[in-house]
Amino acid sequence: MAAPLLLLLGFLAAWLGVTWFLMSSGSGARRVRRTVGQLLAGLLVAGFATLSALGVGQALDELGPSWRAATGGGTAGSFTAESMWAGGPAVRDRQWRGTFVSTDRSVVRRDVKLADVPVQIEIGSSVPARDTGGAVVYGAGFPTAVLGNLVVPPVVVLVWGLAGWFLVRRLRRRAAGSRRESATEAACTHLRWRTGSGRRPARRTG
Repeated sequence: MAAPLLLLLGFLAAWLGVTWFLMSSGSGARRVRRTVGQLLAGLLVAGFATLSALGVGQALDELGPSWRAATGGGTAGSFTAESMWAGGPAVRDRQWRGTFVSTDRSVVRRDVKLADVPVQIEIGSSVPARDTGGAVVYGAGFPTAVLGNLVVPPVVVLVWGLAGWFLVRRLRRRAAGSRRESATEAACTHLRWRTGSGRRPARRTG
């Protein structure tokens, strides 16, 4: 019983010490805070970049199949709903999985997800669907899949473009501020030298 209590007290003491150090106003604490902030910013950017790459890749992979389904291509058949995962209150926010069977019964896909879900659907019901070779089959509902696949890549490019523009602008402002500070310091040094504060004392003659 004493060992866990001592471990807990040691952890609390270390946490309080780190917190006090980071909240202090010393130069070491400022450097640590700056380093931690840069590390967290780097991890955040890397995470967003990974998610963006995955989203764009998935959208590009499904763009062709969803476009063919929206334009009437692919193999026509029916989808029988067997399970549903509720991701939201609307029907289109729910994930429906089941079995797709083509009209001529030459294609059977089990445990496949249905995109472009129609409004009228329930467990055990069969709805018209199309298989276009993608990871999902497409129903006769509103073509949200193709619209999402068309919108995601340009939106991601726009967001990263704005982020890059903001970063470049901020770096330019910081560089300009550093140049102004250097110029001001040089001017002050020159002014002190001209007023005599920086001159050597003159020798007396005679």
